[in-house]
Amino acid sequence: MGSSDDTVDLGTAPKSKSSRKSTAYSATKLAIHMVKESSDVFPPLKSVAGGLSAILKHCDVWSISPVPHHS
Repeated sequence: MGSSDDTVDLGTAPKSKSSRKSTAYSATKLAIHMVKESSDVFPPLKSVAGGLSAILKHCDVWSISPVPHHS
């Protein structure tokens, strides 16, 4: 189906969020991943889902290791 970069890590929600927000965030990531993987028939939807997936992945990486501030 997809490469190893397409895996969805449901445990990467930012730690400062409440349990309810974390669950909603994980469910949203999973839903977007499922749409991306199953929307081959409608390429515009697949493109949007892929873009959202990339944005969420970027946010996950940024929230785990924020860019250091330069003085």
